[in-house]
Amino acid sequence: MEALIKANVKGQACEPVSTYAKEMRKAVKTIRVHYTGVTIYRTPRSVDYAGQRISGLEPFMEHFIRVSLYPHEMANLESVAQDLIEGSHHKRA
Repeated sequence: MEALIKANVKGQACEPVSTYAKEMRKAVKTIRVHYTGVTIYRTPRSVDYAGQRISGLEPFMEHFIRVSLYPHEMANLESVAQDLIEGSHHKRA
């Protein structure tokens, strides 16, 4: 699992094996349990007490974290962005 994570960080992503997916799902469940009551989770289908959609509701609190990426991380990010641009109708920004 460590090798898979390092490969993704270094831009050498590979298909996750089933053990990885299983463990990731378990970890996400644990995170959700620990953050219950702290993090507000909404989807476009979320509704309020009266059944009205709240998708236009702004987040309670936003946290912006600025980080500097390593050159290999930036190259990986650029590659992913380029793939998304080439596979869509959007123009490069």
